Amino acid sequence: MNEPATLTAAEHRFALDLYREHLEEASFLYQTRKTLLTDATVPWPSAAVYELRFDNHLRALYDGGDLALDVCRQMEDGADAGAAYTLLRLLLRHDQLNEAVRLVQLWSSGFAADAAADALAAGWPANRLVRLRPLPASPGAMTAAVYGQLIGVRRFPLAKELLQALALHENDFAGTWLMWALGRLGAVEAVSAGLALLQRCGDPVAAAMITTSLLRLGAGEALDLVRRETPSHAWPWTALALAGSRADGRLLCDLLRYQPPRPDLITALALHGDVNQIALLLDLLDHCADDATAAACATGLYLLTGAPLFETAAVQEHIDQDELFDEEIEGLAPGDIPPGLTVTVSEYQRFSEDGERWRRWCDQHAAQFSQGVRYRLGRPMEPAVLVEQAGSELLPAALRQLAYEELVIRYGFDAPFETNRTVAEQRAVLAQLAEAIEAAPARRAGVWTFAGRDLA
Repeated sequence: MNEPATLTAAEHRFALDLYREHLEEASFLYQTRKTLLTDATVPWPSAAVYELRFDNHLRALYDGGDLALDVCRQMEDGADAGAAYTLLRLLLRHDQLNEAVRLVQLWSSGFAADAAADALAAGWPANRLVRLRPLPASPGAMTAAVYGQLIGVRRFPLAKELLQALALHENDFAGTWLMWALGRLGAVEAVSAGLALLQRCGDPVAAAMITTSLLRLGAGEALDLVRRETPSHAWPWTALALAGSRADGRLLCDLLRYQPPRPDLITALALHGDVNQIALLLDLLDHCADDATAAACATGLYLLTGAPLFETAAVQEHIDQDELFDEEIEGLAPGDIPPGLTVTVSEYQRFSEDGERWRRWCDQHAAQFSQGVRYRLGRPMEPAVLVEQAGSELLPAALRQLAYEELVIRYGFDAPFETNRTVAEQRAVLAQLAEAIEAAPARRAGVWTFAGRDLA
């Protein structure tokens, strides 16, 4: 393409249309990939084709120089998250860091905040840490949180800057993300500040994030706090499963005495790994009150046993009555479908929710499970099993991410793994982890551990 100054009027119009099309496609691909990341019915490697196509459009926009950049700048209001992501990626590739920082400040409290965090994590130049160094101390909480995510995801060595920023943001939303990043960096010097942050925290999501970071740093005080809070709050349950001892399973089981089984509690029981939880999950599956609980029981049984029991399920396209004409919804009850309207039904594979099938399998394979041994995917727990779980195409992103967290918390194997990174990056890190585990001294399998130490 010629330089803008040498283009004819027709060529200029053509170039503008071309770059708008590239931007539109890039936006669509980003948002489609974002949706796929949380779709448990789609294997995570399926995102690779969207990532490749996005990169091709981004390259075309980069090659378009200032003219393409100006087209993308027209979307700087942040109303289109995909276009905002693309613009930031393009600015970072052009090394226009000051403009990128300005837009992050503009967007971080609005609709495009997630897109800004994603773009920075994907595209910030590793050789421009000097420009990044002061940014976590930004006065805006959301802005500081975005830079905390960037540093944590990329593992940039800026723990000192994060700690300084944490002192400024210990009472707002940013403190959680800054502590999350410090946990990613292995900054044990942040334990005291993190414990203080956790004790003041009143938000369950934030408390769970802070706790995970503290456990990654080997803070036994955090595990003690988790044990104390488990009977009265839900946020510690997963942390207890990821870091606790065999005896801690009793704390989780006792919760079922005075409250109905919740999916997050069922998942924690499965992750805990005691063979006695198999019978408990079978009983819970027989008495599920809703689809979410049944799905959690089935997934939990798979996590414990590794049994390849699947079934075909159907999901019907959601029809929003607000999008129909008045004559179409006249006389319809809420949720009903107008006569003659075609509704798409998609089929997918899921873990079987047939309790009898699970019982038959468990009876036939009972000999492969022993008391006192911790299990995951049907095998005595060891680091290699967690790498397998983190790379599983059968499990949702949340359970894959938890496998990685547990690998750090229990065994100390770490690498920059996040389930929202590209497929190629995830595969490379999983291979790196597998290689490190293979080279490390063998550990006794099936044991509950914390920070590399076997628990009683």
